[in-house]
Amino acid sequence: MSLRLRLTLWYAVVLAAVLLMVFFSLQRFLNSWLLAEVDSRLESYAQEISSAISTSRAEGGATYQRVVRSIAREGFGAVPLFARVVSPDGEMVAFTLDMPTEFAPPDREALARVVSQGPFFDTGRARDGGELRLYSVPLEEGGRVNMVVQVGESLRAVASAITKLRQILIVASVVALVAAAMTGYLLAWQGLRPLDEVVALAEAVRGNQLGRRLAKKRRPAEVQRLADAFHSMLERLDQAFQQQRRFAYDVSHEVRTPLTALRGQIDVMLLDPDLPSGVRASLQRMAQECSRLIRLTSNLLLLASQEGGRPLNLARVDLDDLLIEVYQEAKVLAQDHVIRIDEQDQVAVRGDRDLLKQMMLNLVDNAIKYTPEGGTVILFLGRQGTWARFAVQDTGVGIAPEDLPSIFKPFYRARQPQRGRGGAGLGLAIVDWVVHSHHGQVRVESTVGKGSTFEVLLPLSESSLQQPSTESDAADSPALPTP
Repeated sequence: MSLRLRLTLWYAVVLAAVLLMVFFSLQRFLNSWLLAEVDSRLESYAQEISSAISTSRAEGGATYQRVVRSIAREGFGAVPLFARVVSPDGEMVAFTLDMPTEFAPPDREALARVVSQGPFFDTGRARDGGELRLYSVPLEEGGRVNMVVQVGESLRAVASAITKLRQILIVASVVALVAAAMTGYLLAWQGLRPLDEVVALAEAVRGNQLGRRLAKKRRPAEVQRLADAFHSMLERLDQAFQQQRRFAYDVSHEVRTPLTALRGQIDVMLLDPDLPSGVRASLQRMAQECSRLIRLTSNLLLLASQEGGRPLNLARVDLDDLLIEVYQEAKVLAQDHVIRIDEQDQVAVRGDRDLLKQMMLNLVDNAIKYTPEGGTVILFLGRQGTWARFAVQDTGVGIAPEDLPSIFKPFYRARQPQRGRGGAGLGLAIVDWVVHSHHGQVRVESTVGKGSTFEVLLPLSESSLQQPSTESDAADSPALPTP
C-alpha cells in the first residue's frame, strides 16, 4: 500500500473517530436538554394542579376531576400533556380525557415510593409503545398523603428530534469523510511530490551521470534534508567512480605501453631464421599472450572512456576497409582457425573509426576464443535496407539460452562446461556500448555445441544510401538473418 493511501486512510480514520465522538456527544447533550425541558414543563403543571386542588379543596369548591380537566383545557393545549389523580392504593380519582390512550395503569410500587420519598421523575413505556416521561407529586391532607398527582408527556417528540439529528449527522459525516479523504489524498500527494522527484532522480542516475542534481526549490524541511543527504551521497559516489575510472585508465595506459614494447621485441626475435623450433613456438605463444593482454588493456581503456562520457569522433567510415584490417589481424590471432570472408560490400557509416574497429575486433576475438582449434570463423559485411550489416559466425561451443540476456553486461562470463579460453567479460560489453552509441543494434543467435552468430546493424551514411543496393531497401528494421 502506498504512503499516500496510508496517510489518506489515517486522515479518514481519525476524522471518523472524531465525528463519532461528536455524534454521541451531541446526541447525549440534545437528549439531556430536551428531557430537562420536558421535566421542567411536567414539574410546572404538576405544581399547578396540586395548588389548584389544594385551593379548591380548602374552599369546598370543584371536584378533582373538574380541576384537572379545567387546567388541561387552559394549559395543555399546546403541549400533549396528560394528568391524573390517583389514591395511594391505585384507584384513579381524576384524569384528562385522552389519558387512557397514553398512560399505563397506576403502578402501586411507584405510588408507594411517592408516598414514602416524595416527588420523583420516571420514564416508562406508554400503551402505544413509545416512551413516556412521568412526574408524580404527593397531595397531603391532615398530615398524611391521601392522593398522588401524576403528570406525563410522550417522548415521541424527543425521539423524533434525536432521530433527525442522527440522520443529519450521518449524512454530514459521510460527506465530511469523503471530503476529508479527497483533501487528505491531495495534501499527501502535494506533500510527497518532492519525494517523487528524489525517486525519479535515483532511478535515472547512472554510473556516468552522477553529476545530476535536483532543481533547487523550497521543499518541506524533512524532504529538503533527504534531498541534501541524497546529493551528498551522489557527490561521494561521483568521487569514488571518478577515482575508479582514473585508476583503470592510468593502469591500463601504463600497462599497455610496456606490453606493446614487449610484443615488438618478440616480433623482432621471431624474425631470426636460426631460432630453434622450440624457442620459436614459445615466443609465438608469448606473442599471442601479449596480444591478448594488449586487447584487454585496450578494452579497459575503452570501458573507462565510456563511463567518463567519452565523445565520439564522428566521420565517414568505410566498413569494407575496416573489414580487411580486422581480417588481417584475425589471421594473425587465430592461426589454428579457419578465418574467411563470405560476403563483402562497399558500405560506409558515420561514426568513430577507432571504436568501430575495436567493436569488430572484439566480435572476431570472441568468436576465436570460443571456437576450438580447427574451427571456422566467417565474416560478413553487406547492406540490408538502410542498415550496414556486419556479422560474425563461428562453429564454437555456443551460448546457453539462460546466458544470452546477460552476455553484454560488463565482466559477465557465461557458465558453460566447454568454455574455450574465455576472457575478462569486457569484449561484448564494449561491443554493446559502441553499437548503441552509434544508434545501431546488436543481435545474437546461438546453439549450444553448434556455434553462434553475432550481427551488428548500423545506420548507413547518406552517401551510402544514395548508392544502389543489391538487397531490398524495405527492411528498415530487419529481423536477424541466418548467414
